[in-house]
Amino acid sequence: MQAVLDLIGRHCRGGTVELVAPDGRRWRLGSGQPVVAVRIRDPSVVWRLLRNPRLTFAEAYMDGHWEPLEADLAEVLRVCIRNLDSLEPGFAGARWWRKAGAQLEERNTRRRARANVSHHYDVDYSLYRRFLDQDLHYSCAYFRNPDDSLEAAQQAKCAHIAAKLDLRPDAQVLDIGCGWGSLAMYLAEHQGVRCVGITLSEEQLKVARERARERGLDDRVEFRLQDYRDTTGQFDAIVSIGMFEHVGRPQYARFFQRIHQLLSTDGVALLHTIGRSSPTGGSDPWIRKHIFPGGYIPAA
Repeated sequence: MQAVLDLIGRHCRGGTVELVAPDGRRWRLGSGQPVVAVRIRDPSVVWRLLRNPRLTFAEAYMDGHWEPLEADLAEVLRVCIRNLDSLEPGFAGARWWRKAGAQLEERNTRRRARANVSHHYDVDYSLYRRFLDQDLHYSCAYFRNPDDSLEAAQQAKCAHIAAKLDLRPDAQVLDIGCGWGSLAMYLAEHQGVRCVGITLSEEQLKVARERARERGLDDRVEFRLQDYRDTTGQFDAIVSIGMFEHVGRPQYARFFQRIHQLLSTDGVALLHTIGRSSPTGGSDPWIRKHIFPGGYIPAA
């Protein structure tokens, strides 16, 4: 086992992972500092990890096959992530194959996009209630000060977005990927606009409509179960916050074409997305399988 790990990890310079078996045997992968230890419950899991480390490493943790030993999980992940690229095949053919496979998985037809969104959002609403702010904003907040509460930072984000959109009263606004309706209702309440919010999640649609009724915004906010490719009309402003990650690269041209077609001549569109500084390529396979199927994080 150690000879195989030495061969595979000869280019790993991001630190050392020590694997500790139940019977006390130890193997090391990588080199240098820091050194983190992992307790594995079954040595056979090591072979699984080496076949597809980006996917099976996280899945093995989910299944309880390994746990940090004398270190916290964050430190173990830091070392492993630094070494992951070195564990994967580096020849051009392998890179091309991974990229082509990722592009195929990102071909989000209407039916496939609906299924992908359902996977992520059509779950028990109480799950999101546990970790979001009270107004259910599901994208990064804007902390002007380190001691701002999450609620204050999310409201600051909404105000920042509204200022960039340069809205006038009664403007027609389209929110692509409206989530549970938080931004649309904020803009209606604070900017006096009329909003159409679209989502592919039936659970989000139900919650958004209920919240709009409770806040007396039925006459200013409309929520639809609708794909952006099927939306019609003309809007003074179009906003999309944290939805672009679901679009997939094969649909990029179509996505921006629709925004161009739906936006009035002097309108303003604002797109917010997660980004990354690493090179282009497929999304992390664990993220793609368990979190955002069909999605892609754009590279700067």
